[in-house]
Amino acid sequence: MASSARPVELRVRDDLQFAPLDFQQRRCWTVKDPLRLKYFRFEAEEYALLRMFDGRISWEELKSRFDAEFAPQRITISELQRFAGHAHRQHLLVADGHGQGGVLLERRRDFRRRAFWNTVLNPLAIRLPLFSSERVLKSLTDTLAWLFSRTAVLVAVLWMFAALLLVGSQWDDFQMRLPAFRQFFALHNWGWLAATLALTKVLHEIGHAVACRRFGGKCNEMGVMLLVFTPCLYCNVTDAWMLPDKWRRMAISAAGMYVELLLAAVATFVWWFTHPCLVHYLALNIMCVSGISTVLFNANPLLRYDGYYILSDWLEIPN
Repeated sequence: MASSARPVELRVRDDLQFAPLDFQQRRCWTVKDPLRLKYFRFEAEEYALLRMFDGRISWEELKSRFDAEFAPQRITISELQRFAGHAHRQHLLVADGHGQGGVLLERRRDFRRRAFWNTVLNPLAIRLPLFSSERVLKSLTDTLAWLFSRTAVLVAVLWMFAALLLVGSQWDDFQMRLPAFRQFFALHNWGWLAATLALTKVLHEIGHAVACRRFGGKCNEMGVMLLVFTPCLYCNVTDAWMLPDKWRRMAISAAGMYVELLLAAVATFVWWFTHPCLVHYLALNIMCVSGISTVLFNANPLLRYDGYYILSDWLEIPN
């Protein structure tokens, strides 16, 4: 029997998850590897070909089925073999036989080892996954999902514009009331700035997580991030890539900034209408951390933060 007529002892993993989406006016598929929490985007032809691998089909049968399904396109056996090799290296295809469970377990351990070393080599943003988030996030979503209703978003946006109008209409007084640069960054304010950063980033991440669940996604894990050595919460919402609606994906990416800018707007009014006291100075810290830094960093599409993912989804550019 010719080698191309023998069964290909590779099959698609049973635990992979698939979701359709329209991308650049074409039907594509997102493939999720739940063991490594990795996501892949496949064209319709690639997706169909991947699903053909069942551990029994031969190269010749693969070629015949592909050519029939996607005529007038044609594929060669060497192209099929390259595709299979790539999918196998990405752990989407596994070889039939004993011991595959052990192989997948070892791959997951290898993934965790590499994730650990990536964390060590990036000391300014260290992630420490702590617990499964489903129970916590269900409670948070039940409590806070209303923040992402159309009415709440409209009210929040109007509140943000009101804060901008206040600053713009009272600009001269606003500048006069601001503390000097050295005073704001004086040693006695460092602890309050760190606490403000930690609190606002916790709320930022909760915003992402609640929005993800509200729009149909899952939060894969929660934990502590040491952001510039300041402890903050982080939530892994990469499951948003499984959602077919790009506007929902964009809303999830924008949710953290939405929460922070709403905080900044509230803090602006608190700072403006209070006399110098602890609340007054804390409101100023929130204004700066949640307002200015969010616009300069999170919203900046040139940095790989929220603004980058919003823009890439809007333009339908693979990220």
